[in-house]
Amino acid sequence: MAQVSGTKIEDRRWNQMWKKMVELVGKNMSGDESEVVLEGILTSTEKEMVVKRLMVWVLVKSGWSVPKMSRVLSMSTSSVYRLQAMFEQNEKFNQVMGRLVRDRVKKPKRNTSLEDLEELVDDFLLAELRKKYPGVFGK
Repeated sequence: MAQVSGTKIEDRRWNQMWKKMVELVGKNMSGDESEVVLEGILTSTEKEMVVKRLMVWVLVKSGWSVPKMSRVLSMSTSSVYRLQAMFEQNEKFNQVMGRLVRDRVKKPKRNTSLEDLEELVDDFLLAELRKKYPGVFGK
């Protein structure tokens, strides 16, 4: 688990720093550059945590049950319920994520599994590639 210093930065200064970092990574860098920065600052555990959190949102929108998400993502049901509740309360996050994954969320098959999750992720990636390179990847 990541260790954070007990010495706090004042809220105003922290908010300014956060906004500058978001602008640097989100607005001023290409996808490849953003990946290099994120790879450089996140441990493998932190990357796994971020990916699992995003996948919980995708799977909730896809209609997966909490027990199935918990099993496939190797997360406790309480963590999945907590994230689900957090996402439900964050309308801005839902709007942005909804735009990013519009028309890519599929309803689960009866027997959801790790393979179904992999297929869902592959569909997202393929949809993104189709958008960037329509002549190469079809529609």
